[in-house]
Amino acid sequence: MITRQDPPTQKSLRAKFKKNVDQAQSKLNTMAKSATTKTLNRLNVQSRQIKTAQSRLTYQMTTLKGELAELKTSNGTGQQRTKLKQTQRKLAAEQQKLATEATTISTAKRQLTSGSGVVYQIQSRNDFVAGYNQFGEDADRIDSLSNSFPIIFFAVAILVTLTTMSRMAEQKRIELGTLRALGYTKYDAMKVFLLYGVLAGLIGSIIGSIFGTSFLPTKIFEAYAANVIIPNFETSPSTLWITISVVISILVATLPALVVAARSLREVPATLMLPKPPKKGTKVLLERLPFIWNHFSFNYKVTVRNLARYKSRMFMTIIGVLGCTALLVTGFGIRDSLTGLVSSQYQNIVHYDLIGVYNSQASSQSISDYKKVVDHLDGVKSKTNVYYESMTTRPKGTDTNQSISMIVPQNTAQFGTYVTLQNPTTKAKLRLGNNGAIVTEKLAKLTGVHQGDYLTIENVTGDKTRVKIAGISKMYAGHNLYMSSTYYRKAFGEAYATNAVMLRLKDRSSSNSDRVSSQLNQQKAALTTIQSDDVKTMINNILHGLNNLVLIITIAASALAFVVLFTLTNINVSERIRELSTIKVLGFYPFEVIMYVYRETLFLTLIGILTGYVGGAWLHQYIMQTLPPATAMVDMTLRWTNIGISGGLTLLFSILVMAMMARKISQIDMLEALKSVD
Repeated sequence: MITRQDPPTQKSLRAKFKKNVDQAQSKLNTMAKSATTKTLNRLNVQSRQIKTAQSRLTYQMTTLKGELAELKTSNGTGQQRTKLKQTQRKLAAEQQKLATEATTISTAKRQLTSGSGVVYQIQSRNDFVAGYNQFGEDADRIDSLSNSFPIIFFAVAILVTLTTMSRMAEQKRIELGTLRALGYTKYDAMKVFLLYGVLAGLIGSIIGSIFGTSFLPTKIFEAYAANVIIPNFETSPSTLWITISVVISILVATLPALVVAARSLREVPATLMLPKPPKKGTKVLLERLPFIWNHFSFNYKVTVRNLARYKSRMFMTIIGVLGCTALLVTGFGIRDSLTGLVSSQYQNIVHYDLIGVYNSQASSQSISDYKKVVDHLDGVKSKTNVYYESMTTRPKGTDTNQSISMIVPQNTAQFGTYVTLQNPTTKAKLRLGNNGAIVTEKLAKLTGVHQGDYLTIENVTGDKTRVKIAGISKMYAGHNLYMSSTYYRKAFGEAYATNAVMLRLKDRSSSNSDRVSSQLNQQKAALTTIQSDDVKTMINNILHGLNNLVLIITIAASALAFVVLFTLTNINVSERIRELSTIKVLGFYPFEVIMYVYRETLFLTLIGILTGYVGGAWLHQYIMQTLPPATAMVDMTLRWTNIGISGGLTLLFSILVMAMMARKISQIDMLEALKSVD
């Protein structure tokens, strides 16, 4: 029996690929360690062979000396003496060569046994190429974002479409009655709604699909790929999601109108040819609270009753404004959370400019030259010696390693001048103790460790060490681990020795940092120079790219808010033409007539804005936990300027819509609207 198997998903294929990579990496690490052992054994064999050869040569040299002494005693020929001396010089040269080889092998053995010689470093593509790993993480974040923003936009669009098409079917009831009276079938009478809905849904979906597979992906990609170079970016249309969007759009554009039309067609044609009577006013809850209700003026009492009379439109307006305000709050909130990141990181937390790392196994002369250059650098504000090493750890449930900068200062008392360690919640300053290390906040969140827990870290050779967490420090960008020299000896079981110098410069500009880095890197003992400006540049690139994303969200949310308010307000005015004409005839001033309608819209808009703040705060929290890369975190607080601008824009759209509706209200033909249709 043959059973059909579903094709593997992209996530399952990626998980399988990562599992195979991990297995291969583990196997290669074992082979690398085995290769080191084999190399050491080979060197031992060569060393023994050289010792044997040296013993043989020493014996031969002793024999030659004896023969030369005998020749001198027996007055041997000069030719014999010359021949023996040549042989002696040849053996001496060979012995010198063996001595040199023995010294080389001895040095290699010492380097292998001490771990400072040839190091086999096995890394996967994710670990070796930081850009590849970052690009993969960005793709995962975009995938998460694609499950939130489109749903909100689509939900509000569906809401507007449902309301519009339902209202269209109600407006056509007289035409439906006329067609039925003329003998058309119910199906023929509803064809117009079917054709209109299909065309509207199809055309809108086609335009949206073109826009959504070209312009939007390119701009979003530019925001996320600010620190990588992808030469030929292409967006391939997703047939599945385009099909789903088209089907939903057509259904939303046709079903409401067909349902309303079908319900209307149950009535007799004579009834359909009459206007639908207005809804009855009912007693509202506030009327049962006289201590509140009696303080309302007549106009506000009418507003409250009208809101209760048109409940569906009330909820649709609130939900529509809520969604748009939430999107605006989120869009501006993204920029708020990222804008102050650089200043907070490099003014309040990180105070050093450079970390110059040198090879501690280099010759004493090379290290001395390196330190002399550091001592004579121009523009150095202060410096301190540290031990620096790049480590990795893999959080549970993930398939990528996180890179960690481990820093062990020689002088813990002065270290606060270079890095401020503080509790993320209480802001209390932390000190490096002798019973544990301090990790940065984002690393603690990724790995799920708390104070008192242990974190397993791994060096480039694959050796793992468990480190106790004594505290968690605030840090916006980068994974760092700090410990005292005493705890370093305790955790790693080896002597502590510095291999880097941390510098604070008087001139913190990028050009000056580059100049100092160049001077340090020219030394023989230099390994690398780490600039704090590198992280600044990365963050600034991300900020610049995300401005496009914020702009897209803001424009789309603003357009959506305008469409929602315009559509619902227009429907409100169209349904109440006779009511508005009546109050105009009764002598209401033009402004009072406009406010008769706008007061309701304004009240619902304010409710939508207030609830939108709550929804926007929640959405902002979710997005800002998903949006930043794994090596960074942001400030989750929303600024008051964000709240003011988001609410102000929505109110502005409401005022613009009402200004447009004011023209329509002023042009109402009262006689035409109030004349009897009986």
